[in-house]
Amino acid sequence: MDEFLTIDEIAKKLKLHPATITKYIREGKLMALKFGRVWRVTEEDLKEFIKKSKMKYLKYLVVIAVSFSLLYLMFPQTAYAYLDPGTGSYILQLAIAILLGGSLVIKIYWRKIKVYFLNLFSKKNKDDV
Repeated sequence: MDEFLTIDEIAKKLKLHPATITKYIREGKLMALKFGRVWRVTEEDLKEFIKKSKMKYLKYLVVIAVSFSLLYLMFPQTAYAYLDPGTGSYILQLAIAILLGGSLVIKIYWRKIKVYFLNLFSKKNKDDV
């Protein structure tokens, strides 16, 4: 059987104010049971809450790291390089190939794309009536 913890015990473990724990419970972030006037939380629910919180901060950390990486790549240091005609020609050929490939895909799937958008807008009209 799971052991139940009080709000004060959780507050001491997490080093938070009991009002903050109550706020998390009311917002649905921390699962709890109410016995009379007292909230109780199982240790399993507390561990899941802590795991979700860590994942949330990990997502923010990843977003920040990617943002800084992109900024670093967008504003490179001064480079003294030479782009020879062969490399420029290859880059131009890649750009043309990407454009032609994209247009071929659109040509092949045009009917499906057209039907999708027609159905998308026709559903909105049926809902309005």
